[in-house]
Parts: sequence; structure tokens; C-alpha cells
Amino acid sequence: MSKRFENLVVDKIPLSVQVLRTVRSAILRGRYRPGERLREEDIAEELGVSRHAIRLALSTLEAEGLVEGDPYCGKVVAELYPEQLSYLLPARILLESEAVERAIRNLMDDDIRQLGRIARRLKDHEVDWEEHVEMDLQFHGLLWSIARDVRLEKLLRQVVYPFFAIRYRSAEQLGNWLEQEREEQPSGHQLLVKAICERDVRRSRTLMEQHVRSARLDDKEPEPMEKSAEVRR
Repeated sequence: MSKRFENLVVDKIPLSVQVLRTVRSAILRGRYRPGERLREEDIAEELGVSRHAIRLALSTLEAEGLVEGDPYCGKVVAELYPEQLSYLLPARILLESEAVERAIRNLMDDDIRQLGRIARRLKDHEVDWEEHVEMDLQFHGLLWSIARDVRLEKLLRQVVYPFFAIRYRSAEQLGNWLEQEREEQPSGHQLLVKAICERDVRRSRTLMEQHVRSARLDDKEPEPMEKSAEVRR
């Protein structure tokens, strides 16, 4: 079995979280293919961690909809299709809009700094495709945690992670979208952070909806986020 990632580095992030993020990212980025069997012993050896840590990660990923249990093969990467965006998209818009409103209620200075840092990094042309995926996930995950609603965050994970998996497995179709986002002045993420920092709930919800809709996989050109937000105010 070939190496797909380097062993984890011990830092302030708990090892269990590092393992979960690493395996999740490998699935989202297509390093593990749909239908592929996820062997605990192989992944544990690659990462240099215990099988127990891998087992916990796979259980979480199954709850998130990225992994499925097979009675004969054990855990396998879930089969996800672009057609599923027809119901994932409106669900994500509803949940993310609610999360951003709740996050504004709980916003602290450190939250603002973290959101701004990630938004700036997402616009950096030096960031490669894989890091962009990870940073995008971190941006949304941070908003969910700031919202401080465990049930809402659970629902978001079940909707957004499959959404991301479908989106990033279609990298060829999304290449132009990524370049357009980097060329925007400011980017969609930065506009959203600005509205959140100003505690403008209505505009933040509108920008979040536009941000989510911009990730669709059809050929229709998305409406510029800043213009759309201004129209709806």
C-alpha cells in the first residue's frame, strides 16, 4: 500500500482530532476513492497511530456521511454523486445561514482574528489545491463552533462534508471557480468576515447563501457576491 500522507506531528491539537482531520481530508480530496475499503491496520501503519484511533475516526466519518459500513468489507468510502447536491444545497444554505447568525451573537475578538486569518489565506495564490480544501473546511468549522449549538453543528457536518466531497471530487469543473475567487477584490470569504465583524446579521446570511450557491457544479456564472448582497439589503 503506497504512502498517502506523512505521519502526524504531535502539537497542541489532540491526536484524535489530527487523525480525524487527516483521514477526512484524504477522503474529501479523493486520495481514498468512492467504494474503496478503509483498512484500519493499513491506515494506522501509515499514520503511526493505534488502530483504536483509526476506528474512532472512521465511526465519526460514518456519522458524517463520508464512510459507509459494509457487512462484508467493513468500512468503505461512501459513494456520492453530483445529483445529490439538489437536496444538499438548500439544506446547507438553511443550516449555514442559521449558524452564521448564531455565531454573530457569540462573536469574540479572537474569533474575528481567526476568521480573518483563514479568509486571507484562502485568497493566497501560494496555497495549493489541497491546502485550500483544508482551510475552507476550517473556516466553516470555526463558524459552527462559534455558534455554540451542538445539534446544529452535527447537522452541518452531515450535510456539508458530503457536499464538499462531491465538490472537490469535481476539481476539473471547479478550477475556474477557484481562480475567480482568488481574483475577486475582496474575496467571498473576506466579504463574509467583514459582515460578521460588523455584526450585520441580514447581510451575513445573504453572503453565506451566495457563498454556498457559488459552489454549484453547473456552467451558470454565479452572481457576484458583493453586488447580490447589496441588492438584497
